[in-house]
Amino acid sequence: MSDVLVLLSGGLDSVLLCTMAAHRLSLAVFFDYDQPAAAFERASAIGWAKHFGVELVIRDLEFEGLGPMNEPLSGGPRVVPGRNLLMVATALNIAEARGLHEVWYGANKDDWADYPDCRPSFVQGVNDALFALPTAPGWSNPMDLHPRVIVRAPLQWMEGHEIASRLAESGVDFDDLWSCYEPVDGKPCDVCASCVRRSNAMVSILAPASWDMVDGVYRTACCGRTGREFEVNGHGSPKCPEAP
Repeated sequence: MSDVLVLLSGGLDSVLLCTMAAHRLSLAVFFDYDQPAAAFERASAIGWAKHFGVELVIRDLEFEGLGPMNEPLSGGPRVVPGRNLLMVATALNIAEARGLHEVWYGANKDDWADYPDCRPSFVQGVNDALFALPTAPGWSNPMDLHPRVIVRAPLQWMEGHEIASRLAESGVDFDDLWSCYEPVDGKPCDVCASCVRRSNAMVSILAPASWDMVDGVYRTACCGRTGREFEVNGHGSPKCPEAP
């Protein structure tokens, strides 16, 4: 059955969701809310939607409080109030209108500390609210009420290294993914939290076994490179050019 809608930004998490949904993937949605990397995320999302053979719906949203998204060459989280809540709500509207049953978004364990709307309690709260709303006229028994669409976060118990490993196993080319909040001259900044997370996540699938943590970023003991600085072979697995 093809009944899943995935929020697709073209990064590690959302692309893995599309891979996991497999034949159930029916629709992908990309949100443009005037984020600095919108053009790059959109291009990546379009490419991956074509790869998976699924329609991509593009929606423009307006947010207040975008200040954290416009801090060039800075680390730390980029928290926008209610971002996932609004995106998930819009996706629910689209999913129900199209007769789909589930909305998937890429919340993961790495996000819990900084993003309240990526925590399991948020996912549970949204679904609790959906269960409290009658979805068909004439129903009177509360035990019979159930939502037509539910929200799932299949990666919510996974950390970045697990996500990267799953992507590598599926043969994804990491060069086709976009993971940067604030690109510089059309390239990833390598400084923002998204870049650092991607770089650190790739440690688990790199050839060298020895790593050092330097200012919050993993670097190889052999040559001092970060995960992002490695070439990716045809199977989607980075390899240190100095490794045997």
